[in-house]
Amino acid sequence: MFHVNYKSTELICKQKNEIFREEEFNIMKIYIEPRDVIEKIDITYLKGDITNEIIKKYIAYCERYNFYGLCLPISKLYENKELFSQRSFKTITVIGFPFGYDFMDNKSIEISYGKNIGIDEYDVVMNISKFLENDYKTVLQELTGIRKLIKNKIMKVIIETCYLSEKQIIDAVKLLIDANVDYVKTSTGFGSSGARLSDVALIKDKFGDKIKIKASGGIKTYEQAVLFLKAGADRLGMSNVEDIIVQYERN
Repeated sequence: MFHVNYKSTELICKQKNEIFREEEFNIMKIYIEPRDVIEKIDITYLKGDITNEIIKKYIAYCERYNFYGLCLPISKLYENKELFSQRSFKTITVIGFPFGYDFMDNKSIEISYGKNIGIDEYDVVMNISKFLENDYKTVLQELTGIRKLIKNKIMKVIIETCYLSEKQIIDAVKLLIDANVDYVKTSTGFGSSGARLSDVALIKDKFGDKIKIKASGGIKTYEQAVLFLKAGADRLGMSNVEDIIVQYERN
């Protein structure tokens, strides 16, 4: 959980018990309109208790408040494809979720279902196990293969930063750039921790505009969302969007 101590101008991350001074992130206290935050959010629901009622609720949120997109498991998107035939938002699914060590054949099958129903964007879990074994060749081969399968669709790759050192985060992002990936995504939400401001700031500082950043995992409030955008995130993945909606309706 995050909050801002405006008196001391520090960003405080309770997840890691870290305190970062605002100048470390080159963050200015600029107010971001709730509608501008909403337009950068992929509403996400990937838990095992997902139901059609939850899907319909999130579709209604997307249509009413103009969220950027809706990220769901491919099986649920496929089963409910008629609900997405006339949509004003992007459809997004996950591949190899949540651990990334699935066979490439399985990932290809998931992608084929996505292509069949016209999925707009794919959030792919990097083969984290192979990466931690320093088998960068296999990781790059898989990512390059997936890039070819989804062609010109937006491809985000989840590197699960909670398992990685700063050097490993940098090495992972280099692989993503080599594979022509559009976004690095921080977390699945199923790891030991979710998105961290320090990781977003590190990636932005090292790579600038060479790759976009999606922060996800544990972001639950408007204030947290704003902090991640200020730290360098281009997109956010959020399951809990009620606080964002409250802020939007107040303005």
